[in-house]
Amino acid sequence: MAALQTESKITALYERLSRDDDQIGDSNSIVNQKKYLESYAQQRGYTNIQHYTDDGWSGGNFERPAWKQLIADIEAGKVAHVLVKDMSRIGRDYLGVCALLQETFPSMGVRFISINDDYDNVSDVRELINLEMIVKTIMHYGTAIDISKKVKSAIDAKVQTGTFIPASGSIPYGYLRDPENNTYAIDPETRLVIHRIFKLRSQGYGYTAIAQALNKDDIPCPGKLKYLRGTSKKASFADAIWQKNVIRSILQDQVYIGNRVHGKVKKDSLRLPKHTTDEEEWTIIEDAHPAIISKELFDAVQAINQAEVERLSRYQKR
Repeated sequence: MAALQTESKITALYERLSRDDDQIGDSNSIVNQKKYLESYAQQRGYTNIQHYTDDGWSGGNFERPAWKQLIADIEAGKVAHVLVKDMSRIGRDYLGVCALLQETFPSMGVRFISINDDYDNVSDVRELINLEMIVKTIMHYGTAIDISKKVKSAIDAKVQTGTFIPASGSIPYGYLRDPENNTYAIDPETRLVIHRIFKLRSQGYGYTAIAQALNKDDIPCPGKLKYLRGTSKKASFADAIWQKNVIRSILQDQVYIGNRVHGKVKKDSLRLPKHTTDEEEWTIIEDAHPAIISKELFDAVQAINQAEVERLSRYQKR
């Protein structure tokens, strides 16, 4: 049976599933993890259950929203127990996992249970993690690296043939997903907005002036449009407005002349953060989808953008 639990404290059930895990099968699905953890908690009398779920997040680091919230609640003294299906759910970074088991959970008085690993940091009364757990966490890390390499290779192959498109949340403003043809389709509601943005820039309008013009006409910015369409529930999007950085990004994106660009952001290792790359490292698939604007207009705008950068550079050197 469970140890006595203060009613006000939480029994945290943590579930995680990355896109890579999802390819392995449905045994690790979020729904199955929740049922599994709820059944275990109920059988052992744990109360005040609360789920913390990261769906679609890699275990390569701990910068995951639900996990960060769980740690914040632990540090605030709200959590009595943390239950996971197996050790790999909390992470595949073996150094980070070991630090949690050796330092974080014990110091905060949190009982941690990994069901499939048959690990309980209270009933086992371990001051240090035993060799078995160290080996398991290292194995999980190695598995993550292997899966990451295989997925990257598969994506690279699709990129080279022009058949890879990002997740639905990454579809650029001005386009919709065309799953039948595995590409982008022009969004009739926003294509004219893209035309207007490029046309105003070609007439000499600055990024801020363009943003102000769109806001004056109550045209929803990309974030607000997602909120209005129900594709995002992010509360901050409800009142979002056009900003100059969004305008700048649109005006530099080759997607609007039909080119698909991959490799702008790169992750060299599971333990390292993503970073932007130089243009020489990009993979550009030309004519991958319908263009919204002409290449002539796009090139004219790029010339204006570059001239502005050079002008600012000269001014800063004075």
